[in-house]
Amino acid sequence: MDATTALDTGEGILDAVGAAYARTVADNALMFRLAYEFATVNNEDATQHGRVLPGAERAVRIGGPGTPKVLEFAAADFGVRMQLGMVAAEHYLADALDVWHRLPLIAARVDAGEVKIPLVRQVAQQTRHLSVEAAAFVDAEMVESVDGRLPFSRFVDVLAGKVKAADPEVAEQREREAAERQFARKSRNTIEGMGTFVARAPVAWVVGFDASVDYLAQALQALGDGEDLEARRVKAFAILANPMQAIELLAAFAAKRSETADEPLPIDDSAPVDEPPADDPQVDEHAEPETVESPEPELFRPSGFPAWLRDLVLGHRPGKTYTGVSWSKLLPRVQMFVHVARETLESGSGVTRFEGHGPLTLDYLRRHVAPFQHCTIREVIDLEHQEPVDAYEIPARHRRAVHLRTPADCFPFATTTGEVEIDHTVAYDPDGGEGQSSLDNYGPLGKRHHRAKTHGHWAVQQPFPGVYVWRDGYGRFYLVDNTGTRTTDQARLKPTAKPVVIEIYRGQPFTIDFDAA
Repeated sequence: MDATTALDTGEGILDAVGAAYARTVADNALMFRLAYEFATVNNEDATQHGRVLPGAERAVRIGGPGTPKVLEFAAADFGVRMQLGMVAAEHYLADALDVWHRLPLIAARVDAGEVKIPLVRQVAQQTRHLSVEAAAFVDAEMVESVDGRLPFSRFVDVLAGKVKAADPEVAEQREREAAERQFARKSRNTIEGMGTFVARAPVAWVVGFDASVDYLAQALQALGDGEDLEARRVKAFAILANPMQAIELLAAFAAKRSETADEPLPIDDSAPVDEPPADDPQVDEHAEPETVESPEPELFRPSGFPAWLRDLVLGHRPGKTYTGVSWSKLLPRVQMFVHVARETLESGSGVTRFEGHGPLTLDYLRRHVAPFQHCTIREVIDLEHQEPVDAYEIPARHRRAVHLRTPADCFPFATTTGEVEIDHTVAYDPDGGEGQSSLDNYGPLGKRHHRAKTHGHWAVQQPFPGVYVWRDGYGRFYLVDNTGTRTTDQARLKPTAKPVVIEIYRGQPFTIDFDAA
């Protein structure tokens, strides 16, 4: 079959795509190796000796500790051949030097043509501040993943955790330095009358602020604002700039819900009022207020009614006297999940994982989360002893266990880590007997991937819990496990061919039967 004929079929086109992509990967690896070679021949031994004029070329270290110095103008010579500016070319050369001098395991895979260079460069850049020994730790941890089995976003997240684990003391110091670079400021750019306000703050604060903005947007809608969600969120942002206006809106929203849902207004009789009654003999108006020093900063939490707001609330509850609002019930409740290993708690140092926000050190949680949040420590779910159930419906404990075991969509190269559906790998059969709903028959799938499996030409089996072998409609096989996605070395087989023997892990082949498509 010639090339023209091959491109007349879907299968032929896909083969051509695969071949072109393989050439691109090989060319990228060759280019990266050439960058290393070019930096090597332009080392400090090639510089001028003797008297050096001001402004003349010098040898500089552009890579991390342990890399040789390079002539500073080498980046200009190299960059023009790649149509890169001098700064971008210098970064490229620095990444190559780091890989071959500090990440030898990954370098070997580059030479073998088994990696994606953008991922390799990420490892080089994120480890540049580490010592040679710490970089070697990350090298060993990430060497399998640089072949692209993980989507880029998940790869970066895993890498960040390994970098912190490589040297927790350095990670804590960098977090402290980052905490000192907080800001909240208006952008200078104004486009068509629209401006931007940007804040950099501890992630727990940002999560809480986002929840408050969303909650006020809901309040506006409940009280008659008909604009779309984003417009209401902008209004909520503006309202938060006026605390009294925000308090009024929260109280009105609570009263509205109380009227419509027949629920009592969340009043806290133990909360103090802002202004005590005038005839209270125990109050000394001329006394100096006491100053209490707190070891930790506290968030602003109003606890009493100003007079105007007290009148507003009493208007909804005539004949009753209230002294304060339960603000914890007026404000939105936010849950943030942090995964901490027992060993980390016992040692007092180490890396934790803030679900949805990446890795953080235990020191960061102590400084920026614990002082402002109520923390509950719970034992992790026991994944080994989850009893199966006999119903199609999946219990909450099973869903949580699946999320802990397989925290992302199990479709090949999927990127979804958020909302997924729990699929029965082997379709549930009402007459199929007991125990069909169990951890070894579950797989998280995004809605479109779920539909592709159910109604398309894709098939999947789960030979071991959390290990998925997929087959597409053209007979190609893909392995998805906790390390990501890999294409197998298995030659293309017709969907009816069986049994199929797939070597998932080196030296551990097993036989798997796929039903005819």
